[in-house]
Amino acid sequence: MNFSVLGPGELGVACALALLANHPSRTVSLLSRDGKAGGAATSAGFTRRIPPRLRIVSYPTAAEREWPHAVFLCTPAESLIAPSPSFSSTSPVRTFLRDWRDRKGDTGGGKGPFSFLAVFTRGLSTAGVTPVDLACQEMLPGGEVEGEEGERRGMPLILSATGPIFAREWAAQSNPPGSPSSSPEQGLTPDQESETRSDPPRQFSGTALVFALNHATSDAGLVSALRRHLQEDLFRREAVTLLEGPDSGAEVKLINACLPLCAFGAGLVSNYYAGSNASALAAYAQHALRATTGLINGLLGRTVDTPLPPCLCSTLCAVCSHYGLREFVLGRRFDFHFKKAFALQAVYPGQTHTAFTSTVNGLHTLMRARSVSSPFYEVIMDTFSTLLRASVVGAGLVKEGYYDYRQPGSSPFLEHAMKIDEAVFSHDEVAFEAAKSRFISTISQDPK
Repeated sequence: MNFSVLGPGELGVACALALLANHPSRTVSLLSRDGKAGGAATSAGFTRRIPPRLRIVSYPTAAEREWPHAVFLCTPAESLIAPSPSFSSTSPVRTFLRDWRDRKGDTGGGKGPFSFLAVFTRGLSTAGVTPVDLACQEMLPGGEVEGEEGERRGMPLILSATGPIFAREWAAQSNPPGSPSSSPEQGLTPDQESETRSDPPRQFSGTALVFALNHATSDAGLVSALRRHLQEDLFRREAVTLLEGPDSGAEVKLINACLPLCAFGAGLVSNYYAGSNASALAAYAQHALRATTGLINGLLGRTVDTPLPPCLCSTLCAVCSHYGLREFVLGRRFDFHFKKAFALQAVYPGQTHTAFTSTVNGLHTLMRARSVSSPFYEVIMDTFSTLLRASVVGAGLVKEGYYDYRQPGSSPFLEHAMKIDEAVFSHDEVAFEAAKSRFISTISQDPK
């Protein structure tokens, strides 16, 4: 039984190491664009050696592939976007998923109960589409069915999944520094090397994982078999929850969309309450949980007081108090418009901030398309768009869960900036030029 993890980033590496720690005899392939860059697994801060049964390879051709039993998707949402006139290249992730789907019958049907794709990716595309839905467009072309009927027709199951908030902790518990590997550190004698090796991974990793079928099923046997497979085979060292409600798949993928913004908002709070912000973050977490529950219920067309599963609530609260998350650090360093670029460069190397930017734009698009409002998230998105000062917003997020700035008498600069923002999201170049001209005129007439 072999597995493939798509994405050599922090989450992908942690997932691959966890699969090996749970069952050292299995083979796990970590797929990346450049298989020769084995350091990709350590470039994001992982300074541990690679286990012998973890293969870091580039996306192979169809003839070279060993088709996996299950696939774990940990790549950004952009890797799943279909080609367009402005972006014509085909993503290797999309190609791999299509080929795996087409050859699912050759993935070892007798070796396991079923094949599945688990999507751990957080965030949204710029168009407001979740990574799970983008994956479904590749796995279920032409509206093919999903769930137990799809399984009978040979289609892999599709799972929404959310993992640990800080992937490095999961990796550290799965493959402690100095654990045996096939690539020993250079310059060590055999005696020194043996001294650097630590004990095997702990019996339990201290990590919680949440899964849900993307579409609800009435097949209790399928759900029971899937739960046993996840809890007793794949992730025996983790606390695994498989949600069964009719909206569970949608809840998990929407939580994954909201988590980056909640972390950014927590950073804004820390921006204002720097040095003694434990209580402030606890107050912020209450507002974040209430606002996220209301937002998800609105997007799913449910009553406003429908509660979220406890496992998702705990994940959300953890995000609101984790100082190590990049989005949190960004919020803490964020302030005026002229500091935005410096903050992004300091927190996100290269162009890796694009995933967070697309999530902010995507949530704005999704809320507008569904006619759903959320003052909490609107304030966070407007702050990232530099319409508001970050530290001032941080205080409002703690006090009331939002910052009420949209009342009569607001600054004319803010009003014009919001018009520019609306024109950008509507892709109306004429309106954008007009709004920009009014903004420049207002600035030139008011030297203050």
